[in-house]
Amino acid sequence: MHLSSQTTGDGRWRLLVTTLHPDCFFQSRSSSPIHWTRFFVLLVTFFCSAYTVHAGVVVTDVTDIGELPTTPNNGGVIGYDAGMSVHFGSFSYWFFGDTNRDSNRPNGNWQLDNVLEGFSFGTHVGRTFDTAAGDGITGMVYKRDEPFNAIPLLENAPNECVVWPAGAVGTSQGELYLYFTAWGNCSDGWVQDPQGQGLAKFTDLTNMEVERIPGYVLPPLSPKWTGPVSASFDTPCGAAHYVYLFGLDGTDVMLTRVADVDIEDSSKYRFWDGAGWVPNAEKSEPIMQIISGPSFFSVAYNDFLDRWIAIYSCGYASLVCMNHTINAGADPNRMSEGWTEGEVIYSCPAGATWRCKHAFQHPQLAHGRYIYITTAQHGEQAGPEGIPYNLQLRRLRLDWE
Repeated sequence: MHLSSQTTGDGRWRLLVTTLHPDCFFQSRSSSPIHWTRFFVLLVTFFCSAYTVHAGVVVTDVTDIGELPTTPNNGGVIGYDAGMSVHFGSFSYWFFGDTNRDSNRPNGNWQLDNVLEGFSFGTHVGRTFDTAAGDGITGMVYKRDEPFNAIPLLENAPNECVVWPAGAVGTSQGELYLYFTAWGNCSDGWVQDPQGQGLAKFTDLTNMEVERIPGYVLPPLSPKWTGPVSASFDTPCGAAHYVYLFGLDGTDVMLTRVADVDIEDSSKYRFWDGAGWVPNAEKSEPIMQIISGPSFFSVAYNDFLDRWIAIYSCGYASLVCMNHTINAGADPNRMSEGWTEGEVIYSCPAGATWRCKHAFQHPQLAHGRYIYITTAQHGEQAGPEGIPYNLQLRRLRLDWE
């Protein structure tokens, strides 16, 4: 919307309102004389309503639901981290990071190049019909090989040592995609030399097979893009369908989007520069600041709060933190209009070195004020003989202060 003003012959002001939509270039124009005092009141009302600071959100109840993975399962999986999910079709697809497999099963020991201390580095996938999480998540099946052991979803390219999931999204075209972060150097358990944000398309949902889109859709430098959200909003010429991703650069969070029909075309991604969408990633401006500590990020609309909420780990992976959009409404444009400061909403019980790592929300499980999150835990002695290396599923009740 563009506002301009001009004087009329009787000394009054005329406010001109022009609305331009980037997708179909719809334009409407109205002009009506208004007094300058009324114009000032309109502006004050607009800015006050747009930037009202709301009371904080608190968690008034936490219920421990259970652990993932549940055992036994079809792939011999006994532990993993990450754990982002997306509902697509009749299933929820879950994406895990480094995975521990039962070595007592036939051929259970990993025979891969990306293995460290019994763990398979990389991206792993499971799916389940279960979206009623009150009694835990059951029926998870994993991508596996002929001996029926879980295997990674993606193979590394020659320049990569590991690829980790960054989030999945279903498009209005009926396709399921996974974003991933590729790293070029793994040494002594640490990853270095980011290669970029890649994209893979599911070609066989039953067997959980994917094909990689050539190259990388987002650049290798900061920020690291994660937490994709598929969202649409109404325009004068119909619904616009976009995929939004959030870039983490220290405590700054950037925003990019792409029309979901163009998701495979790296040239079509646009970055929020504080005033509009531009093609240059280096011109990105933060949409919010978060409490330090996240390695991943998940965003979803919550109908109880009527806000978009961001969930992430903070406090050296010991806490769960949240920011939410200031302005109410499910319109994804709210995500570029301002966010609250980060606030701690939960402290994970003491025990593991990293007891609250990889905090993700799972919107397909949420209902009203109740949201479900998973957090990963592990420490120096992670695994069957030490601290459990798994995910904790919890239900959180949200309330306004």
